[in-house]
Amino acid sequence: MLVLHVNWAEGALRLWGESLPAYLRRDANGSAIDPTEDVGRLALRTTAVAPPDHAAPMLAHDFAVGTAQLKDVLLDQALLEPNAAGEERVIRFSLPGDERGPRPSDQLAGVLGPLDSPAEMRLLELEVPTLQLRNDCALAAALRLEDIGPTDAVEFGQSLRYWIAVARYVLELIEDQRFIPTLVQPRGDGLQAAWHPWLHDEPARTRVGILLATMPPIARAVSDANQGDPWPILDEALRTLTDATVRRALIDERFIESIEDRDARSDPHVAWCDGLLDCQRNVASPDGSEIDLLRDVRCWIDQLDETGRGRSGFHLCFRLEEPSLGDRGDDADDADAFAASDEAKWRLSFLLLADGEPQVTIEAAQVWAGSPTTQGIDGRRLDRPHEFLLAELGRASGVYPLIESA
Repeated sequence: MLVLHVNWAEGALRLWGESLPAYLRRDANGSAIDPTEDVGRLALRTTAVAPPDHAAPMLAHDFAVGTAQLKDVLLDQALLEPNAAGEERVIRFSLPGDERGPRPSDQLAGVLGPLDSPAEMRLLELEVPTLQLRNDCALAAALRLEDIGPTDAVEFGQSLRYWIAVARYVLELIEDQRFIPTLVQPRGDGLQAAWHPWLHDEPARTRVGILLATMPPIARAVSDANQGDPWPILDEALRTLTDATVRRALIDERFIESIEDRDARSDPHVAWCDGLLDCQRNVASPDGSEIDLLRDVRCWIDQLDETGRGRSGFHLCFRLEEPSLGDRGDDADDADAFAASDEAKWRLSFLLLADGEPQVTIEAAQVWAGSPTTQGIDGRRLDRPHEFLLAELGRASGVYPLIESA
């Protein structure tokens, strides 16, 4: 039996586990940490612990499950798809322990029953073998764990349940299309295209606040530059998992083909799209255009931020409908010929979207045909709807001028 944990470390979710048999063997030895060991491993012996002023060695977690065994168990229990497993890596943790070594988690302790702890507790720096969940598979992997587990052989730790909740939130954001393309400039590097979650409204801030407040201590136990601060951990995870999931969907649908006849070397906006639609996220914009492109993208996002704050509980939204083949049949040649013809028209519809759940939309033409003073939309009041609609269209045309002629 093992207890499964997951932590965000080095840009990915990483699985690790505690082994009940290994802990029982360690506990039966009545052993203590040997601080004189200089090979970075956990040495066990029955003598007293070193004095407090002795430099703490780096210890290997002595009842952590090896990654090969962990992977075998998860596959055997159908808790993990083979393609979701990534690299194996040893990660450094700060976990509570005493002179015998690391203490078991609450879940493992619950199986063992009451534990005697005569020794003083302290934080130990431990090396733990971990198995990465690939970022583009991580959300599906988390939901699979939730659907199938826990099992008789695998109990879930608090950190795993927490990251399942985070995965569900990221999926909700993606399903609601609450993500945006953006451009980032990592320190000491060029521009990179990325997909980020849109969290600039009150419901999103409230949800993120709950996730921050409920992050369990073990989810903050990785020893890295974040120093256990919940916000950098959650922020990086939300951004990375959103980008990987959206990017994989776009690659699978071959969206990159839409710009394959465009020259990214001469058009910085095409270079940005190229970085958004492919595995390669670096933006190779023309010389001297990086600053201009970065400024343009940030100005566009600022406009989204201003609009996203909302003033009336409604927002302008667009619905883009692809051309229909109609009665032309399913033949691939007919489809390609139709796509290249003048008949292949994409239809753009304007609607107003009401905030809240469930989402309610109304055609802009219907709003325009109604009263200019006040309208009731699904029980929600919209004052001066004509004025509001024109203002929203004006904002949109500032981003994409062709809307004025639509």
